Amino acid sequence: MSQVTETSRVIETEEFPLENFFRPSQSLTTRICDRIDFLEAAATNEIAVRERSDLEEANSYGDEESHKPSIDTDDEIFIQQRLIAEELDGCLIDSAHPPSATSGEQIDIQQVVIDGMADALGLESSDPLLSELASEFQGWLDSVGCYTAGWGEIISTGGGQMYFEVFGIDDEETVEPDYTFTGSYQSKPKPEGNILKRLAAKLGVF
Repeated sequence: MSQVTETSRVIETEEFPLENFFRPSQSLTTRICDRIDFLEAAATNEIAVRERSDLEEANSYGDEESHKPSIDTDDEIFIQQRLIAEELDGCLIDSAHPPSATSGEQIDIQQVVIDGMADALGLESSDPLLSELASEFQGWLDSVGCYTAGWGEIISTGGGQMYFEVFGIDDEETVEPDYTFTGSYQSKPKPEGNILKRLAAKLGVF
């Protein structure tokens, strides 16, 4: 990742539409990316082992405890935090579309974050890292009370609940999101692969 420091500094100076939005802690970000990296490597190894039909080779890969976690720089973690923030914003956009959500019905923060981010990050919904991510987001939203995104407002009601006020097409307050990092979730399908691969494709640093 020899170019990542220079690249992240350039990105940091660009306008980021989610600049004041929630970002996960450095510790959680690192553990999420390490988990994704491990699962990706395990899946690749499993395919290779099946192709070779070599059980002894399979036993040499070890388990997650023996997997060495990455040692990322602050700049790399900063980029990863922003990427997860955009994934979460896309998750919230998806959750805001059903009529029940646009009518102001309160929804469970834990359920929305866990279910949505499990799909976005390629993790099992039972993964404790997703519960931790949901708790961090809930704590952040409770502290700010209300966050105005480009597509609407995310409002905490306390007690682990939130609701949305989505901007209408003719609403003067509507701000079209201009994602400069991973692309608009409203107009583009999510790219294939895990977030680390998408980061590599976007920045060309891996």
